[in-house]
Formats: sequence, C-alpha cells, structure tokens
Amino acid sequence: MLAGALATFKLSTERDRAQLALSESDTRFRQIADSISGVFWLVELDPRRLLYASPNAEEVWDSPLADTYADFGKIYRNIHPEDREMIQQGSSDADKTGYLDVEYRIIKRDGSVRWIHSRGFPVNDTDGNLFRMSGFAEDITDRKTELERIAEAGRLLSVGELASGVAHEINNPLAAISLYSESLMSQGLPNPVINDLKVISDQGKRAATIVRNLLQFAKKSSPEIAAVDAREFIERCLALKNHDFRVNNISASTNVLLDHPEIAIDE
Repeated sequence: MLAGALATFKLSTERDRAQLALSESDTRFRQIADSISGVFWLVELDPRRLLYASPNAEEVWDSPLADTYADFGKIYRNIHPEDREMIQQGSSDADKTGYLDVEYRIIKRDGSVRWIHSRGFPVNDTDGNLFRMSGFAEDITDRKTELERIAEAGRLLSVGELASGVAHEINNPLAAISLYSESLMSQGLPNPVINDLKVISDQGKRAATIVRNLLQFAKKSSPEIAAVDAREFIERCLALKNHDFRVNNISASTNVLLDHPEIAIDE
C-alpha cells in the first residue's frame, strides 16, 4: 500500500509539473502572440476549419473572430474581388502541400483597402501525413507603399537623367535655329519672310526655355536656397506643363499678390 501510494504521489507530481510547464509555455506563447502586429493561425485541413488565431486577427483580417471560428469560409468574404480566384487556387494547392505564400488585398468595412501577406507551413501527424497548417499573416500595406515610393523615386531619377541627356542634345540645334533665324532677319528680306523667321525664332527661344527648365529639374545637387522672382519662377513652372495644359484644354493664368515678389526657395 505504501509503495502504491508513493507511486501515485510520484505520478501526480510529474503530472502537476507537466501541467505547470504546459501552462507556462502557453502563457509565453500568448504573450508573444499578443505582442506582435501579425496573426498566428492554425487550420485543420479536413474538414477545413480554424483551430486558433491570435487576438489581433480581427484587426488584421477585419472579420469577427467568432464568425471565422464558426465558418472558416467567411474569411474570404472581404477579400478584394480581383484577388479571390488567386487565393482560392493558392488555398487549394496548400491543402495538398501544406505550404502557402500569398499576397492579397482585403476591403475593410470602412472601405479602405489593405494588403495582407500570408504564409503557411505543413503540420504532420505521427504517421507523417499532412493534417494541419500553421502560419502567419500580416498587414504589409505600409511596407508596400514605402517600396512603391522608393520605386517612384527611382523612376523620377531615371527621367531626370534622360531629360538631362536629351536637353543637352537639343541645345545645339536650338542654338543654330536661333542664330540663323536672327541673322536672316537682319538681311532686309521681305516682311512676310521676316514674320515667318520671327515665328521660328520665338519658338526656338520657347524650346530653349523648356530645355533650361528640364536641365534645372534634372540637376543633381544639394539644396541651394536663393532669392528668385516669384512671377518669373511660376511662369517657368507652368511652361513645363504647357503641353499637358494645351492637349487637355486647360488654360492657366497667374496673379502674384506680392509687393516685392522675391522669394527664397530651392529652385
């Protein structure tokens, strides 16, 4: 009887220790899950159902967690229509391999669109058969926006370099057009010819102004604050958009309400 009591006590003690260790492990996991911005999830594959999702799942997926536990299919209801087919195909493939790596958009209840990145990994039973998937989902909207901003900056840099090269190439023929037209106007030609040459000269000067603005736009330099004439600067800015204004039937006028229209800016 004493031996049996000692054995029972030992088993009870080991069970208590195991339960305590499990409780501590569960507490640490939940602390980690609560402290991250993404979502830990665990899904049963057959039948497909959500077994666990960390508390911030509602914020990331913008779907009531109770509804998702009751019907896992409801998680798809706020996926962007253009991404649903891709997600369904990815989920179907994941059911066979256990691996998932997709980016998709959701439309939140407030109408905003957010990007979600979801990754999944296989969980096998003792026989090595796939029966669950675990994974992590996170909102990557801000990251994608920043990457797009960097890409846009790169495109602008390329445009600036192209504009600089083109502008230098155009300057030489523009100089010839301007010099030859002005030279011909001084040779006593008939008035109709002089008027035509004046049109050529004026358009050449206008093109030269645009080239000068492109060079200013494309110039790589540290910020340089200097005093410039506001009226003249605004007119040069508008000249860069003149073609867009014309083809889109937009007229532009300026009215600088400054007694001394000198402003300090980085051109």
